[in-house]
Amino acid sequence: MRYGEVASLPVLATTAGEIAEDSLKSRSEWSIIGTDVDRLDIPDKTTGATQYSIDVNLPDMVYAVQLLAPVEGETPTINSDEAARAVDGVIDVIALPNSVNVLARSFWAALAGRDVLDVTWSETSLFRSADSETELENLAAVVDDLDADSVVWEARGEEISDYSADGVITRHYTTEHVYHAQMEPLNAVASVDADGSGAEIWLGTQSQTVSVAVAAAVLGTTPDRIRLNAMQMGGGFGRRTWFARELLRDALILSRSSGRPVKLVWTREDDVKQGWLRAATVHRFDAILDNEGTLSAMRHRIAAPSTFQFVQPDRWDPDVGRDPLIMEGSETRDYDIPAFRAEHLLIPRASRLSAWRGIGWGPVCFARECFIDELAAQAGSDPVSFRRKLLANSPRGLSVFDAVVAMSDFGNAPEGKAHGIAFAGYKTGFASGVAEVSHEGGRIRVHRFWAAVDPGLVVHPQSYRSQVEGGILFGISTVLSERSSFTGGQIDQSNFYDYEPIRMYDVPDIEIRLIDSGNPPSGGGEIGVPMAAPAVANALRALTGSAPSHLPFSSGA
Repeated sequence: MRYGEVASLPVLATTAGEIAEDSLKSRSEWSIIGTDVDRLDIPDKTTGATQYSIDVNLPDMVYAVQLLAPVEGETPTINSDEAARAVDGVIDVIALPNSVNVLARSFWAALAGRDVLDVTWSETSLFRSADSETELENLAAVVDDLDADSVVWEARGEEISDYSADGVITRHYTTEHVYHAQMEPLNAVASVDADGSGAEIWLGTQSQTVSVAVAAAVLGTTPDRIRLNAMQMGGGFGRRTWFARELLRDALILSRSSGRPVKLVWTREDDVKQGWLRAATVHRFDAILDNEGTLSAMRHRIAAPSTFQFVQPDRWDPDVGRDPLIMEGSETRDYDIPAFRAEHLLIPRASRLSAWRGIGWGPVCFARECFIDELAAQAGSDPVSFRRKLLANSPRGLSVFDAVVAMSDFGNAPEGKAHGIAFAGYKTGFASGVAEVSHEGGRIRVHRFWAAVDPGLVVHPQSYRSQVEGGILFGISTVLSERSSFTGGQIDQSNFYDYEPIRMYDVPDIEIRLIDSGNPPSGGGEIGVPMAAPAVANALRALTGSAPSHLPFSSGA
């Protein structure tokens, strides 16, 4: 029986019986959970047989390519589309509020038609003045404005009133915008029913329920009239959640207008230029060490625009102003710090924003773990001893930390290399990482990376390790080169030659140890990200004596 058939059955009035603990299988009886059973998707992915939404072909389907607003919020005026319509294979040219769309019998004909459109844009957007360098300057200014309004995210112990007194240690850290760089650019296939009140859609999406709701809203219908084919995704990392709703909307409108199935595809250049970015952040730390070199008080101020306010305005509460996509991870609850405070200083956004793999934990843990290394040096301690003291009341945290120290033989790096360490989990999971790094001729090279992770129960260990490995590479990539910048409201980068994710020759040897604490399972998709950048940064500090404080390091800042 199919799931839909079960869902359509009448609701039965039943009372669920209690499940006694001793009626469940013991771990010794498990035969699948915790084992690396073969994944059914691997053979087709290996041979190229797996179908993504970009591969879908339907009878009478047309291809759509968009000429998109160069600056957010601007509208087009078509001066002439004669040359586009004259291209062999072009069927129609349709203007929408944010784009001009060329429909054709092939993708290449649609591209050729787009290239000869004569369009002007309204040039009235307030984002015409947006500049990423100016945004970073504004963030740096507000994080140091101690009179600026802030939203308290976490507060423990006695609030320290004077962080300007002698002995207070203050440091700043910066992370720039990054783009998702998923291998499959955004696309959607839609076939609107003849009556215009229903549709079948083919979509790689991280938010199936939201996608159906969006489609229903676009057509002014009910969700039961939307048939969603949830396709495999060629990478998501936060970009294929509800943040991709505009593409689905436009595919539906174009299908309804043309009376045919439509495959709407962005080029890589479209995807980069129209990227929804991880927010840039500037962090200010103020800390006090007592006479014994113990961290007794710390304040973490984070200046950033609100991602949550932009992507989910209907759920944003301006009176509360709490943004988990920026602030999660700043709680720092596993470190025993008697007086602690984390606060968010909001500024207006200067670009489209989105969740990005690791959400707030990535920037937060980079800044915090770099600062912890600097505090250890200030206290006359070392990175391991200083953190072990902070983790004394976190058994799971101390367990992964000690494990990665042992795995890596921390501190005994080969000549010309150095080790850096970071403690940085994700939500209910715990993790620590060590990077082995060299720096020659101006080039940063990460040779090895060790990670100890306690995610609770692991259902499929090999898949979990793969998730952690991917997260580590994402984190290292933000160190080496990934950076989205914009001038005059337009993203400067356009493809992988000027937006540079990590290359194969930069991938280190990675060793991962999973620690089973007996706790309930937690996720693996994000937990590799937060530990990577600070571990690399701390290795560079140990190697060069200079403390990196700005991601990516290639920015020169």
